[in-house]
Order: sequence, then structure tokens, then C-alpha cells
Amino acid sequence: MMDMSSVFLMFTGFIVVLTIVAGVIGLAIFRLSLAYRQQFAEERALERSMEKHMQIAAKREQRRQKIRAERRAARSSMAHA
Repeated sequence: MMDMSSVFLMFTGFIVVLTIVAGVIGLAIFRLSLAYRQQFAEERALERSMEKHMQIAAKREQRRQKIRAERRAARSSMAHA
């Protein structure tokens, strides 16, 4: 039969192992949350970059259309003159 000191040591060892396991699980969860946040930040930055690129492309297209319209107007005024 086990005496009280053996039971106490086994219980203490169990608590220590349980604490270590909980710490490892907590650390894994923390690292996963950091990785998730970093991935989210990278995706958001990429999204912003794409939005900016789309805006720049839209402005360029507007300028091209304006120049084309001005050229057409100039040609038609020269043809009528």
C-alpha cells in the first residue's frame, strides 16, 4: 500500500505534468493566433494594394478616354472648317 508521501508526490507530479501540457497547448494557441493575425494583415495589405492599383488603372483609362474625345472633337472641328 502507498503511504501519504507517495500519494502526495504522485499528485504533485500529476499537477506538474498537467501544468506543462496546459502551457504547451496555450503556447500553441497563442502562436496560431499570431500567425492568423499576420496572415490577415498581409491579406488586407494586398487588398489595399489591389484597390489602389485598380483606382490608378481607372484614372488612366479616364485620361485616355478624355484624350480620345478631345482628339475626336479636334478632328471633327477641322473637318467642318
